[in-house]
Amino acid sequence: MNMPVDDDTSASSGASGPPIKLIALVVVAALAVIFVFQNRERHQIDFLFFELNTRTWTALATAFVLGVLVDRLFVSWWRRTRSRRNER
Repeated sequence: MNMPVDDDTSASSGASGPPIKLIALVVVAALAVIFVFQNRERHQIDFLFFELNTRTWTALATAFVLGVLVDRLFVSWWRRTRSRRNER
């Protein structure tokens, strides 16, 4: 007997295996862990009136977070300014 083949459950649908975003997340997390373990040395950092002795990865992570915050604040300001101009 020939049984009908359901096209939705075929192996060629691309639904098998983990999603690509999950794979990318795992790869980025693994690279971050490797980066932290390879950059545990302490370095002196001078900024304005501050002098810190901190680990390399901590300084870079702090700079990254501050950069993201500045970007979000700028984008928010820019959108608010553009919406005010469009209201006129």
